[in-house]
Amino acid sequence: MNNSDDEREKEQKDKEKQARMEASLREREKEVQRTLATHLRDRDKEREQHKHDEAVQHFNALLADLVSGTTFTVYIRQACLVRRLAQYSSAYPWKNFYMATCTMV
Repeated sequence: MNNSDDEREKEQKDKEKQARMEASLREREKEVQRTLATHLRDRDKEREQHKHDEAVQHFNALLADLVSGTTFTVYIRQACLVRRLAQYSSAYPWKNFYMATCTMV
């Protein structure tokens, strides 16, 4: 009887140990998921910031090209700017604002 009781006790301890290990692994997976979500969110924010900065640089380059030409009148420059901005409609979500302000003059 002693051997069977010892075996049962050993099996019970093994089951408890296995349950603790599984619980620990599940908790660690949750922690890793939270950390990964934070990193992915930060990376997405950084990517959007880079896209915005690039769009601003392109717009400033277009504006500088138009302003530097002395042969165009103000209205022709605005029309050219509006046409050029229309080419970048997917990259520039704020283009509608600039198109509206340029055509109001």
